[in-house]
Amino acid sequence: MALFAMFFFRVIHIDFLEIFDDKKVVLSVPVELQGLAEGVKAGGKLQVINRKIRIKAFHKNIPDTLQINVENVALGKNVKVGELAFDNLELLDGANTVIATVKLTRAAKGMAEDETEEGKEGAEGEGTEETTESKE
Repeated sequence: MALFAMFFFRVIHIDFLEIFDDKKVVLSVPVELQGLAEGVKAGGKLQVINRKIRIKAFHKNIPDTLQINVENVALGKNVKVGELAFDNLELLDGANTVIATVKLTRAAKGMAEDETEEGKEGAEGEGTEETTESKE
């Protein structure tokens, strides 16, 4: 890691790290989300909460990015670190740390309210038909 002067392109400080083949390295790796979430198809919005995950692994097993499939994430649900597993990697972030979530948008909320109102009206209509039939 290098530290540069604010207005000059001069190096002020550099950290050199030595990596051994028999010792694990701890670092943060970027997350890459793959797929189209079910919640997004239903009108929600996929929001990335944590863009990096801290891992511990041998240097030869460290990937450039951690690829996470979000196709099965429904509306209002999220992806947590505890739900993930990768070969030869130890995830150091807490199991309840949220990586991504599908939020309910205003448009989707309006559509959901319309559907529930239609469902209630349909249920009420069915109930009145049954009572008139039973009276006869």
